[in-house]
Amino acid sequence: MMRNRLAHILAVTLAGITLLVIVVGFPTTGSISEHYLESFIYGLLVFFAIIFSIPLSQGRLSLAHAIGMTAFLSLPREAFSIMTLMIALGSLAGSLTLVLRPRPFHSWQDRLYTLIYIVSRQTVSFFAAGSIYLALGGVVPIAPGFASNIVPITAFSLVYVALYLLIFALQTNYIQYGPYHMTRQNGLVIGMLIFMPIPFSILGGFLSRIHTSPALFIVTVTGAAMLIFGLYILSLRQLRLQRELHESRLLSAATDAIRGNLYLPDLLELAYQEVVKLLGVDYFTVALLDDNGDVSYPLIIEENAYKPHVLGDPPPPDHVLIQRVIVTGEPLILPHGVRHYMDMHKLPLPNVTISSWVGIPLRASGRSLGAFVIQSQGPRRFSQDDIRLIRILTTNASISVENAQVYQQQSYRAEQLAKLNMVTTTLTYSLSYDEVIETAMASAALITEADATALYAITNDGNYYLAEQRGLTSADQLPPVMTPPYGTGNAPRLLTVASLNTAPPAVQRILRDAHINALVELPLWVGNQQMGVLVLYYKMPQIFAYERRDLLQAYATQVAQALHNASTFASTDRALEQHIQQLSVLAELGQTLTAALKDARQVYETILSYIVDVTRAPHGAIIMKNEHGMLHVPAQHGYPKDFFSSVAILREGMIGQAMEKGFMVQCHDTHADDGCAPLLPDTRSILLVPIWRGSASVGLVLLESEKVEAFSKSDADFLQQVVQQGIIAIENTQLFQRVRQARDNMAVILNAMEEGILLLGADSTVMQANPRMTLLGLDSEDLIHRPIAHSMDNPVNDLITRLGFEDQAQIERLLQRLNDPAIWSQYDTHNYTLEDNEGIRHIQRQIIPVRDDQRQVVAALLVFYNKTEEYELGRQRQMFSRMLVHDLRSPLTAVTASLRLFQELIPEDSQYRSILEKAVDASQRAIRTVLMRADSLLDIAKMENGEVELDRDIASLPEIVDKVLTELMPLAVELNVEIQTNYMDDLPLLNIDGEKTERVIMNLMDNALKHSPTDSAIVVQARDVEDGYLRINIIDQGPGVPDSYKERLFEQFVQIEGQHGKRRGVGLGLTFCKLVIQAQGGRIWVEDNPQGGSTFSFTLPVAHIPEIIE
Repeated sequence: MMRNRLAHILAVTLAGITLLVIVVGFPTTGSISEHYLESFIYGLLVFFAIIFSIPLSQGRLSLAHAIGMTAFLSLPREAFSIMTLMIALGSLAGSLTLVLRPRPFHSWQDRLYTLIYIVSRQTVSFFAAGSIYLALGGVVPIAPGFASNIVPITAFSLVYVALYLLIFALQTNYIQYGPYHMTRQNGLVIGMLIFMPIPFSILGGFLSRIHTSPALFIVTVTGAAMLIFGLYILSLRQLRLQRELHESRLLSAATDAIRGNLYLPDLLELAYQEVVKLLGVDYFTVALLDDNGDVSYPLIIEENAYKPHVLGDPPPPDHVLIQRVIVTGEPLILPHGVRHYMDMHKLPLPNVTISSWVGIPLRASGRSLGAFVIQSQGPRRFSQDDIRLIRILTTNASISVENAQVYQQQSYRAEQLAKLNMVTTTLTYSLSYDEVIETAMASAALITEADATALYAITNDGNYYLAEQRGLTSADQLPPVMTPPYGTGNAPRLLTVASLNTAPPAVQRILRDAHINALVELPLWVGNQQMGVLVLYYKMPQIFAYERRDLLQAYATQVAQALHNASTFASTDRALEQHIQQLSVLAELGQTLTAALKDARQVYETILSYIVDVTRAPHGAIIMKNEHGMLHVPAQHGYPKDFFSSVAILREGMIGQAMEKGFMVQCHDTHADDGCAPLLPDTRSILLVPIWRGSASVGLVLLESEKVEAFSKSDADFLQQVVQQGIIAIENTQLFQRVRQARDNMAVILNAMEEGILLLGADSTVMQANPRMTLLGLDSEDLIHRPIAHSMDNPVNDLITRLGFEDQAQIERLLQRLNDPAIWSQYDTHNYTLEDNEGIRHIQRQIIPVRDDQRQVVAALLVFYNKTEEYELGRQRQMFSRMLVHDLRSPLTAVTASLRLFQELIPEDSQYRSILEKAVDASQRAIRTVLMRADSLLDIAKMENGEVELDRDIASLPEIVDKVLTELMPLAVELNVEIQTNYMDDLPLLNIDGEKTERVIMNLMDNALKHSPTDSAIVVQARDVEDGYLRINIIDQGPGVPDSYKERLFEQFVQIEGQHGKRRGVGLGLTFCKLVIQAQGGRIWVEDNPQGGSTFSFTLPVAHIPEIIE
């Protein structure tokens, strides 16, 4: 304040002195008219010298004092007053020209003071030095012998220079940078500019006397002007070099200082200081671009004063231009103001007057970091040098700013990660849900730097509820959660409100009342499960850069995982407790159902009772299908008595669909799900669980409740287990009833059977025996449910013999190898005889394996048949057959002998000889047929009784067939039936009973002749050998054999109804054929002839004759 006052007083004083000098020395009219030309020229040179003042590092210094000295010494005494006025006018014109320039003056006072100092420096110095010179008797204009004027000249020069330097020193002290700095930086230059021109000025005063030589005057003046201009140009170049060198040093020092600082606020402050050193600006702005694309202003300097700016504050007036520089990444230079540019691009004008504006982008690694901005709101216009310097400084600062940002981010991230690691350890330490919430709320301020926090959990129906809040006086101050619950797809990212202005209108009022300016909502997700939302509230606006968002997301993930672990532990603990309870209920239910096997309805009611108790369902029913597919309700709870009397209520709607498709239905809220139609109007929850029997749905369990989400998945799983156990109990009940009924039915059947039945288990226990075991002399009551070994130890029973076994080991072997297929081939039908007091009994035993559902043999069923009566009938029939054969054979032998005798008695030339021979042949064939049938009857009886007598030998089939053809050929000729043979090449020999085999072929050929039509053919064919047996076919063209007779035809006395043939038989021939073929190991059957008729086929064993080695 004092400095400004002194500067003002000094300026006024100098102005007064200058005016006084001009007034006192104001020239007369004569002097003006006489010396105006040379005075005007010297005044013009002063003007020229001031305009082209020598630029110094701080300020300017002219050679006008040398022009004044030359003018004073070259003009006469009477021109002193006019010269004083001209010097004053010239200096006034030159100083006006200087102060009207925009630089380096910052106010009108500086310009006015500069004008006063320049004019007074020239005028007062000239007038004072000239007055002293004249007072000392100095001669003007100066003569060639000016040695006598040495004292006045010296005094003149010293006074002139002293006053000139004094006033210049005062100017630099109060207007510019001070005499000390001026002398230290420009002392040599000032000394040379002040003192070196003095000798040349004295010499110039001598040479430029116009009255002596106008030409020398002109040369002197021109030389002075050229000297002034030349020195000005040289000084400009020297100053530019010095400035560039100084700037380079400053820039190098600034670059080193900036790059050595990684703390961003200090770095920006240092950059500002360097800008001030280089450019001397009053307005400086640093704008930085964050990861979210938002622009912040960490440093704003206005009128050399720091202006704080936080997020949420209005942006600076030139923010539109700043954003353009950042977005385009190109410098924007407006040295003459911003109005024209704003109008051209139709941008809003700032609310301040900006006379010059320069914005240089901060770019590094190919991206825009922000901008350095300088502006002038006064008359100053930024020069190209200013623009060049700010460009260089911005370029050097860009890398440093990027490094500082990275360092700041990494430092912040490292610090936050260390905190996050500590908090994570704390969060995972406990599995208590409440403790996890407490830890999360306590650590939120440490990690997120939030002023308040709130944790919202989520219900099963997708609604938020406040679990805990910190930092706010009441929950009424909390705004509604903006993150929607149960988002679709991936988990939603965090939601940020960086400032109050960016919040939705409905939320702004609540935030403003709670003095909250920013918030973050962190969705808490684990996999596809949402645990809730953690909300962070800030009193100040925030910048949520990417690294900060990532940190918040990582913290939210840890909180969500801790909540999930605690929730999972709690639910697992509850589920385990519930599972133990359910297992206990299932065990109790199993025991209860086991005791209720006698009544199926009691089983249904017991199952439903346990279900409604465990699930706490107020309404429940079991719906079942009966064997006819009709639905019925065997058990219900909580419904009106006749509620399910209508079948329509069971078949329609959701119940009908679940019953038909067999799927489980679980409705948490019938009001929210239109597809869930309840049976009762107040029902809110429904659970339908199907009942499966094998792969078929046979029923379902229905539960209803008036509560929302009354039934959990655990209830559904438990219900399925109960249903599964229930269906097993129901099946066991039904099986028990069927077994009991089957047992009763079996007892009736077994008691009514004529055969003796003994069921022997794998554990050697007699499982069942009927009363007909008396057939073997055994009492069934003594056998049932007792080990067979116990009965065998009783010598009275003689059990082994009575059961038809040779010894005890044979029974044990049978029981030990029940599942060995080879064992059953050893126990085919067995016939044996028992003899006791009641006589001899013929017994036939058959052992049948008893298998379970897996086809495993679990028991042996022994069936005993009483064959005594059948045996006696067979014996009597055999005796009858033998007697019949014996009684027939003797008369027929006599008849045959008589016929032979009768044939021999008739002469050969008798006319009745041929007739007689035919009659005799016919009679003999008939007798042989009768004898053969009698032999067959006898052989059948023997073979049925097991008395098979085979006389095997090597035989040739063609020879046997030829014998048969010899016998039957007359009959075939008589019937006009052709008999053909068809044998394979290399027909093998047979190992057979030739006589019985001949009779077999005889019977088959005779049958074929009986049923063959006239003009047909019978073929005897032998073509195939398989498994050591030759297949022989006898093919006819008769009526064929119906399918129903193809098996029965080989039984005794069976004949096809409606087919009598040309001759009638008794039905024993085919039975004989079957018994003979089977006795030789072959088999016989009948097939249809594709050309019509029948094909009787049988197989005979081939003889294995070893080859003869020669």
